[in-house]
Amino acid sequence: MAETKSPLLTKKENRDYLYDNMKAFLIISVVVGHFASGGTGAGFGVDAELSTLVTLLKKFIYVYHMPVFMIVSGRFAKSRINKDDWPKVISKVLVPYLSAQILMLLLCCVVKDSILSKSFSFLNPLYGMWYMFNVAVYTIFTAKVKDKKWLFPVSLVVALSVGFGLSILWGGFHRLVCYYPFFVFGYLTANKSFDFCKKPWFRVLAVIAFVGLAYYVFTRGQYINYSLLSINKSYLYISKATKTPMMRVFINAVGRYIMAFVFFFVILGITPSKKTIFSYIGQHSVYVYILHLFIVIALRNYDTDYKLLSHINTWWELGAYFGLTVVLSFILASKPVRTVARPFLAPDFDLERAAKKLVGIDKKETEAK
Repeated sequence: MAETKSPLLTKKENRDYLYDNMKAFLIISVVVGHFASGGTGAGFGVDAELSTLVTLLKKFIYVYHMPVFMIVSGRFAKSRINKDDWPKVISKVLVPYLSAQILMLLLCCVVKDSILSKSFSFLNPLYGMWYMFNVAVYTIFTAKVKDKKWLFPVSLVVALSVGFGLSILWGGFHRLVCYYPFFVFGYLTANKSFDFCKKPWFRVLAVIAFVGLAYYVFTRGQYINYSLLSINKSYLYISKATKTPMMRVFINAVGRYIMAFVFFFVILGITPSKKTIFSYIGQHSVYVYILHLFIVIALRNYDTDYKLLSHINTWWELGAYFGLTVVLSFILASKPVRTVARPFLAPDFDLERAAKKLVGIDKKETEAK
């Protein structure tokens, strides 16, 4: 969200196209992942092989997309964290989050989403809005503890330990704890360029690793637990669901974190360093992230009633369906869409300026001049 200096974006005059391209790849992965689970009705066609492919595609994407996205967010939040600029965080991240949550709730009312049967709370983010909530809380909290040498190891230990609870933490707090190590890692390494990721030898290794992960997931993905990938369930729940000893689930969770950190470098390695046609999406990835969620909500609910995705019965139709998600990403990042959405997702609100007006400081400063 370049216009609002989002924590995901660099300033326009100092664009780093490597990270723009990386964010474009990640946000397209997010959109594809959500559309892969977009239907709650009949699913994709009647072909079992087709449905299995979609499930495995979703698992493949969930290995890396949000953990790596959170690492990138930590890198670009460094300036606000170092300045302890919490008023800007509230103005530019938390206020858009609250605005989007309200709009999402209204949409849920229109489509009669089942979310309305639950108790609504801003501390329990709707659908994918937990990301915005987390970034706001992480940025404010990290500014207070940024000098602690134990920050990363303790955050990782706590994230791995919370899974031993009998159930997940209420609302959005489970993900808030579990994704924090990724954000901290991004913040602590923000000054490191990782130039080795641009070396030809590393790019070759990165491609091999990425293809290797794809091969493993698409051949043995049935043994990978989705709840473990999304980090949204307790070890006890996963243990019962998969009939796996809880300590084995914990070991898998450790492996899941290691894999996520490794794939931050892998994604860097496969990402072009120069400006591409996709760089534009990366520059405005927050708009794509928030806006596509509204479309996913509508799709999930209308698919339940009308079985929209059941009409996708061939590989060509499935390819076209996911191809449209890339087109959708370009549309949601476009200037006309951003212009319409900006008053709601990037309102012209400055907490510090509003506070000064409230106490009359602006008026006193004007009179003094």
